[in-house]
Amino acid sequence: MATSHRQRLLIALGAVMTAVALSVAGLQTDAGFTRTITKTGDTASSTTRLGTCSDAMSRDNALWAFLLRDTGTNPPAANLTAPGAPGSYQNSGTLFPNNITHQTGQSGCTRDPAGYVSVLGNADSNTGNAGWVNGPTAGLPANSLGAGFTAEVWFRTPTTLGGSILSLGDTNFVATTLVATPITLSGRKDHQIFMLANGRLSFALNKGGANLQVTSTASFNDNVWHHAVATVSPTAGSALYVDGALIGTSPTATSGDIDGIVSYLRVGYESLVGWTGAPTRYAWTGDLAHAAIYTYPFTATQVLTHYRAGLA
Repeated sequence: MATSHRQRLLIALGAVMTAVALSVAGLQTDAGFTRTITKTGDTASSTTRLGTCSDAMSRDNALWAFLLRDTGTNPPAANLTAPGAPGSYQNSGTLFPNNITHQTGQSGCTRDPAGYVSVLGNADSNTGNAGWVNGPTAGLPANSLGAGFTAEVWFRTPTTLGGSILSLGDTNFVATTLVATPITLSGRKDHQIFMLANGRLSFALNKGGANLQVTSTASFNDNVWHHAVATVSPTAGSALYVDGALIGTSPTATSGDIDGIVSYLRVGYESLVGWTGAPTRYAWTGDLAHAAIYTYPFTATQVLTHYRAGLA
């Protein structure tokens, strides 16, 4: 039976009303953004989830945020949240310029544009053959971490040699291409995320001369992207998370000895002397992306949100 003009009008009107109802009920999505709106009487509330790693870093006020997807010849390490304080890519030793390379593939943050950095630590990397990323040259002013600390980084590696992934230290060494030039390591280092030779992950703090560590029981050298977060709270101590899950805590690790002096961020290389189970090689071999530090401790919810922001 043919549809009358009146019936066609009613069908069209019904479609319009359904679209309006769905809009008010409130689900709008795209690949990187979700917004939920609920309306009650004359009031409305809105919750927003920013669905990229870089958005999450900005939203949660990272002090420094290095996406590590820079391109070009000898680029600076762009600082997303403090553009006037870039970091730098460092490259020293016999394999120069191949100790650190910029890659065009997708990092663990699959909603963000592609790009990450690969770091290579060779057999003599403790004396001068490695690549790494330095934070801002001015460093972190003394006593900046009174309210706490968070570090996050995405990493991927198949290494069975371990190495330092992210650390604060008292030295900001700038590499040269001279083979015989040894790399200057920090005399004091702290707030350090590193991998043991067996692939287990550790977060280490030095407090009052005591070494305080949280170490995973699982190994993460499976050549898959992982998200590591380490936090320090002045009241609750330190915690280590991997892929959004709590690995462990150290309740007495409420601050580090380095807090009272100027410190420098180094990603991919630093001394590991003194830590329990530390590998003999300091240099990281693997891929790195989206490294950031914050001057307050994340909650477990924030950690999980940042991890999920990286997922497709």
